[in-house]
Amino acid sequence: MGIQIRPTRSGTEQNTLNVAASGAALLPASQVVAAGTEVAILEPSNASYPLTLKIPSGGPFEQRPFEVVVSGYISTGASSTATVNLYSGTSTTLSGDTVLASTGAMTAKSGKYPFMLRARLVYDSVSGLLDGLQDSVGNGAKLAPLALAGSPPLLSAISNTNDPVLSFLLSVTFGTGNAANKIVIQEFCATAVDN
Repeated sequence: MGIQIRPTRSGTEQNTLNVAASGAALLPASQVVAAGTEVAILEPSNASYPLTLKIPSGGPFEQRPFEVVVSGYISTGASSTATVNLYSGTSTTLSGDTVLASTGAMTAKSGKYPFMLRARLVYDSVSGLLDGLQDSVGNGAKLAPLALAGSPPLLSAISNTNDPVLSFLLSVTFGTGNAANKIVIQEFCATAVDN
């Protein structure tokens, strides 16, 4: 396995390159979502902050393909669709963040099922741009590889003088509100793609 980055606790600036255990306390992240509206996935140890994956400056992924992978399971208390989104940003309000990838509305079900959302990305601080592809699977719904959500360039003004260079966070939307709706994030990481 090449370079891998995992979430760190809010307020910490350490890079977690090649250190699987450093983000272990944050995952799995379990969150009950009773509302039928989109909500950010929060840090298990500090619900004031979104669960965030930070790409450090210094070029570990500069002009190199990497994947951001999210996996876990959905549990619904009543038949409901669920949508998981991957954002670039840092805000729990999500309106100031940019949707990069989405599972789309996974097939309605009452019960539990696994899901996976993957974005294969490349960024460059010379042009300041990010681009890539996405695919997903969940409850039998498979999303074939396609362009990222939105219109390219998805992000601009990316600079290696910023630390972190990129920040990713997640959201979930349940189609039907229910006090038993829950999402569990088992994996949320960025990994260099071996060619």
